[in-house]
Amino acid sequence: MGKTNFTFVRSLLVVAALSLFGLSQANAQCFPANPDGAAGITTSEVTLTWTSAQASVIEHCWNIEIGGAGFAVGNGTALVAETVCWNDPNLTIVGNTLTYTFDGLIPGTCYDWYVSETCDGLMPPFNNSGWSVPGPGFCTFDSPFMIAGTGTKPTCPEVSPGYVPDGSFTVTVTDPTTCPGGTYDIVSTPVAASSPLGNTPPAAVPPSYLGVPAGTYFFFFAGAGDYNVDVTEVGICNPINNPDAIVVNVPDGMDMEEAIWTLTDVLGNVVADNDPFTVPGPDATLADVTLPEGSCSYQQQLYLSGIDNCDGLIVAADAVVADAVGLPLTTFPGTQVTVTPDNFGQYLIDINWATGISQVTVTGSDAADNSTDLTVTRFVDDNINPSVTIVGANNTTIPVCDDSRTITVSVYIDDGCDQTILNGLLLGNLDVDFNGTEVLNAVNPFDLGAYLEFEVEVTTADDGDVWAVTYTDVYGNVGVADVQLTVEQAGEDLAPEVVAADENVTLAVCEADQFVAYSFQVFDDCADIDDAAINFDDGGSGLAVTFVDVAGNQAFVEATGNVAPGTYILTIEYGGTVVSPALLVTEQQDQPAVITMPGNLNYTIPACAADLTTTWSVTISDDCDDVISEANTTVTLGGADITGDIVLFNNTNAGSAYVEFESTLDASVNGALVVVTYTDGGGNLTTVDAQLTVTDQPDVWAPIVIYPSQDINVELDPCDVDPAIV
Repeated sequence: MGKTNFTFVRSLLVVAALSLFGLSQANAQCFPANPDGAAGITTSEVTLTWTSAQASVIEHCWNIEIGGAGFAVGNGTALVAETVCWNDPNLTIVGNTLTYTFDGLIPGTCYDWYVSETCDGLMPPFNNSGWSVPGPGFCTFDSPFMIAGTGTKPTCPEVSPGYVPDGSFTVTVTDPTTCPGGTYDIVSTPVAASSPLGNTPPAAVPPSYLGVPAGTYFFFFAGAGDYNVDVTEVGICNPINNPDAIVVNVPDGMDMEEAIWTLTDVLGNVVADNDPFTVPGPDATLADVTLPEGSCSYQQQLYLSGIDNCDGLIVAADAVVADAVGLPLTTFPGTQVTVTPDNFGQYLIDINWATGISQVTVTGSDAADNSTDLTVTRFVDDNINPSVTIVGANNTTIPVCDDSRTITVSVYIDDGCDQTILNGLLLGNLDVDFNGTEVLNAVNPFDLGAYLEFEVEVTTADDGDVWAVTYTDVYGNVGVADVQLTVEQAGEDLAPEVVAADENVTLAVCEADQFVAYSFQVFDDCADIDDAAINFDDGGSGLAVTFVDVAGNQAFVEATGNVAPGTYILTIEYGGTVVSPALLVTEQQDQPAVITMPGNLNYTIPACAADLTTTWSVTISDDCDDVISEANTTVTLGGADITGDIVLFNNTNAGSAYVEFESTLDASVNGALVVVTYTDGGGNLTTVDAQLTVTDQPDVWAPIVIYPSQDINVELDPCDVDPAIV
C-alpha cells in the first residue's frame, strides 16, 4: 500500500512538473529574426544584415537561405544555404544586429533571402524560429566588361624636326557575358610628361566617345606617350557608373622613309633622283665624252640636296658620301670624286672622270640612317695613241774577230693616258716583228708590260732587216714603231760603240717632276767592257747611273732619277767614243680654272620692302692650283666691283674653293650680269657670267579701316608702320 501511494505521489509530481515545463515553453518561444538589408554587393558576394528578436544572441545560430527571386524557402532550392553561429569570426555582432558576407553567387542574378534563428536553452521544437519574411531583394553585379587598347606610333620620332602627332590608338570594349548590349562612356586623357622627351602628348581626336555600345573606337592625332582611358557603363548593366581604366601607350615614331634626294647639274637640270613621281630615276647614264688632244680626264660638278619627311632639308656635313669605280682596272688614277657640303643643304659633288667607263655612286642618309644611292655612269673615250720606242736595233757592227753579234733590242711603251701597260705578248695586243717573223723570246728583268728586251744574234746577212713593234691599248688606239737594221762587218778592230737614243717623256699636268729610267748600251768588238771606264754626264737632268750589267764585250747601263720638264743633252763616253742623246721632258698643258655659277639667280623682294639681302655662292676649281687664290678672284655686278661682298672663301679641297657672297639687291639691278673671273697660277684667265633677275613686289593693298567706336576710325595699311586715325 505504501509503495502504491508513493508511486502515485511521484507520478503526480512528474505530471505537475511537466505541466509547469510546458507552460514555460509556451512563454519562451525562439522568435524569427528580422532581415534588414543587403549591401556590399559584387558579382558573387553580398553582405546581409539582420536583427535578432531575442534578448541575447549568445550561443545562438542562424540559418540563411539565398535563392533566385521568388524561390520557395526550406524546400532545397536555395543557391546558398548556410548556418552561421554567434562565435563565427566572420560574423559581426553589434547588439542584436548581425552582419555576414556570403559568396558563391552568380553574376547578374536577382535574389531573395530568408533567415531563421536557433536559440540556446530551449528544447525543440521551441528552440527553432520559423523562417523570417523575405529580406530586401538584391541583384548581383553583372560580370565585368573588358577593355583593351593598342597604340600606333607617329610617322616620325619626337626628336626629329618634322615630328607631328599623327599617331593613333584604339580602345576595344567587350560586353560582360551577363549583360549584352551595354552602353559606355569612353574618355581619354594624355598623361603629363609621358612622351619620350618628357612632354605631355596632345589630346586625341576625338577625346571621348559617350553613350556608345561595345566595340572598337579610334583616337587620332595622338602623340608619342601614354593616355589614360576611363570606361564607364551607363546603360542597363549592373552596377551603373562603375568606371574601369587602362593606360594605352603610343610608341615613339620611327623614321622608316628615305629622304628625297635630287642630283642636279650646274644649270639646275635634274640628273638623277629617287622621287617616285619624277622621270629621272636613281640611275643616270651621261653622254659619252671625247677628250681634247692632250687631255686624259674630264672634270664635272654636280649638286645634291635632300628633303626628308622627318628631318626637313638635310644639312648634316656627313650626310652624303660618294665613291667611284671604273673599267678598265688598268687606269691609274681612276675616276676621283669628292663631296663638299655648304651646311645649307647643298652638297657639291666634284668628279674627275678618268678614261674608260666609270660609275659614281652618291649616297645620302637622313638622321635615321635611311640611305639612298644615286648613280651616274659616264664613258670617257681615250683617243691618244700609245708611244712605242725601239732602242738598240739600228746600226750594228760585227767585230772583225767574230762572225756574228748578239744585240739587245729594247722596246718602251707609254700609253699616254694613265693606262697601265698590259703584258701584250700574253694578251695578244703587242706584236713584235723582226724581218716578218714574230719575236716572242723576250728577256725582261723589269716590267713585262711597259718595257721589254729581246736578245738577237745577227750576222751580215741581217743587214737591211726591219724591227717593227705595234701596241694596241684597250680602246683600240695603236702605237707603231719600226727600225731598219744595218749590219756590217768591221774591217779592223773598231772603237767601242755606245748605243743611246733620244727619248721623250711627258709629265702629267702640273707635276713638278717624274721618275725617268734612261738606258743605253756599250759594245766593244773584240774586248771585254770595263764598267769603271763608262762615263755618264746627266746634262743637268739629275739622272745618275744606278745599274750596270756587263756581259763580256757588251754592257747594259741604266740611269734613273726624278726629272723636271726641260731639254737635256746627255753625254756618254767610253774608250774615246762619245754620244750625246737628247732627253726631252714635257708637261701636259695647264687648263684654265672652272667656275660654277649658281643654278638660279632669281630673287623676289618682299612686298613693303625696298631691297633684299641674299646669300649666293660659286665654286672655283683648278687643275694646278692646290689653293685657289682669293686675290686672283674678281666679281662684278652690272659692271661694278662687288668683290667686297665675299663673306666666305673656303678652300675646302685641294684645287677647289667654295665662295659665298652676301649682297643687298634692289630693283635697279634687275637684268644685270654677275661676272666672276679667276686667274690661275699659270696665268690662265676664266670668265663666267650669269644674268640676275630681281622682282620687286609692289604695294597693292588698299588700307583697311577698323571702326572701334562711332567717333574714331583706325586706318591700317600693310606697308605703313603706324596706323592713321581719321
